[in-house]
Amino acid sequence: MNKNLFYSPLETDYGRFIVCHDGKTISGITFPSRKPPAKKLKVSAFSQGLEKSLNGYLRRGEPLPDYNIRICGTEFGQKVINAIRSIPFGKTRTYSAIAVRIGHPDSQRAVGSVCSKNPIPIIVPCHRIIPETGGIGNYSSGRKWKGILLGVEKHKHCDIKKY
Repeated sequence: MNKNLFYSPLETDYGRFIVCHDGKTISGITFPSRKPPAKKLKVSAFSQGLEKSLNGYLRRGEPLPDYNIRICGTEFGQKVINAIRSIPFGKTRTYSAIAVRIGHPDSQRAVGSVCSKNPIPIIVPCHRIIPETGGIGNYSSGRKWKGILLGVEKHKHCDIKKY
């Protein structure tokens, strides 16, 4: 276990997110509806900057900076994460499109599996992945959050109570 990891609170209008980081690299984010880690929370300059960026994103639809991330996983999973990170702000792609992009055209379900295990939602914007059949699909942090995040990126006010 890395002793240099910190858990920091990110206060937003939607509640308290918790970010796991080492001061330079993000390795996890929990949503307000999730149980926070049983760790002591530490505010840092890095987490304060991330909190400001996250609030700009949620309040005004401002794109987030390209943060350094650390996600462990297979080569396939890393390809999926990189493809997801390349989706432009405010745009969506299908699971099939991601599968084709990474050279595995018949692996839509595996792409979905990687998305469901994404430890850094919002920063790795798997909410931008939607099913070909329409609708918003599922989301590891809940359909409510996926709807909110898609709305934020379309510059629409999203009332959390709606979802």
